[in-house]
Amino acid sequence: MAQRITVLLFLLPILVFTQNPVEYMESISAGNEKIEAETWDYMSAIARDKSARKIEKRRQEVEKSVREALGNVQRIKAYNNSTAYRDSSVAYLKFQLDVMTGKAKKLVDMESISEKSYDLMEAYILYQREINRLRAARFNMIKEEQQKFATANNVNLVQGKKSVIGEKIEKGSKILNYKEDMFLVYARCSMYEANMLQVMQNDDPNYDYKMAGLMLADLVDISRKAIDTITDVNADKSLRLQTIKALDFFKEEAEKVIPELSAFKKTTNEFKLLKEAFEKLSSSDKTKEKVDEFNKKVNEMNAASKKYNDLIAKFNQKRTQIYDGWNNVANMFVQKYVPR
Repeated sequence: MAQRITVLLFLLPILVFTQNPVEYMESISAGNEKIEAETWDYMSAIARDKSARKIEKRRQEVEKSVREALGNVQRIKAYNNSTAYRDSSVAYLKFQLDVMTGKAKKLVDMESISEKSYDLMEAYILYQREINRLRAARFNMIKEEQQKFATANNVNLVQGKKSVIGEKIEKGSKILNYKEDMFLVYARCSMYEANMLQVMQNDDPNYDYKMAGLMLADLVDISRKAIDTITDVNADKSLRLQTIKALDFFKEEAEKVIPELSAFKKTTNEFKLLKEAFEKLSSSDKTKEKVDEFNKKVNEMNAASKKYNDLIAKFNQKRTQIYDGWNNVANMFVQKYVPR
């Protein structure tokens, strides 16, 4: 009966070919956890800094490490005419290289266009998650081939606790996914509101303010239902509560501010027509009664303008607090719970 070798496998920096099965396994696995750690560090940095462009130097460093690890593994020969274990590592490293040189750059491009609409933002986040899913699948394939190789060569792998980087990735991914889920709830309304306000500033006479308000209110209702489907990842509900606070603001805006804006625009247009008609009158036609009536309308218009401006100033201040508040809470949530 062949002697079985029992070993608690650690990832040691050995990248040379050897006939010893344990050392052979170590030569293949040595770079994988290092690459996994560096990739996680890069992706978590993106989550913290929000912009992949700010950490281009870090991306280049990870790309260099992946290329070196890939070259080392590709030079390893077959063991007992089997290359399955080695090839699983090659596949994983090639995918990582693809991420760093292709898909990662696409993330940068998608990031810039995702700010234009909710659908593009959702697609950007889903694309990130698909990359992470594929990365994890390829890393798990290495583990499967590692076990097969160990069994075939009488190496008894004693599985210890999950690696430190494995725990970081698992915990960090849950936090980032939760933050992104809350962001999508928030962004559904905030992105629509931003576009709506931009159109309003253009003062399009054909703009349907009533429909805009109804649309925003509907989006708030959809978002409230969506947030109920999101499970908290820990006892900290700060991001959930901040998101709900934002939804309350958008709902109030839809039900109070937009109707007031619509009414004010109507009043403004009516006064504009009245003013144009009054100015066309000859001096003799501008009787005391007509002048008094026009001055009364001017006073009413001034009062309406003050009321409207006060309302808008109040909501603009509140909007700034809501936007800054959500970003601050989300950033603190990530900083506090995503492992470095």
